[in-house]
Amino acid sequence: MHRVWHRLFPRPSLRTLICDLISKVDKMAGELADLQAKVAANTTVIESAITLIQGIKAALDAAIAANDPNALKALSDTLGAEDQKLADAVAANTPAPPTP
Repeated sequence: MHRVWHRLFPRPSLRTLICDLISKVDKMAGELADLQAKVAANTTVIESAITLIQGIKAALDAAIAANDPNALKALSDTLGAEDQKLADAVAANTPAPPTP
């Protein structure tokens, strides 16, 4: 294989450029895989937040329709507890801004 490589690319500088290019492509492939994993994780967090918000709306609508002050108070308490969980999840999944 080594002899074939030298016949295909007889100039050392060309071989060096090709090796550098292959190395950079390999690095980019790894970075792409990392980015894909992060997007998948963020999508899961977003879907969870949407489900939470839809559930809160449904509970609020039901409490209003029933004109039930106790249900409204319970929903308010639940919202208070969930607010912090959601804020923590958003903060944990928000990258730090780049430094200028």
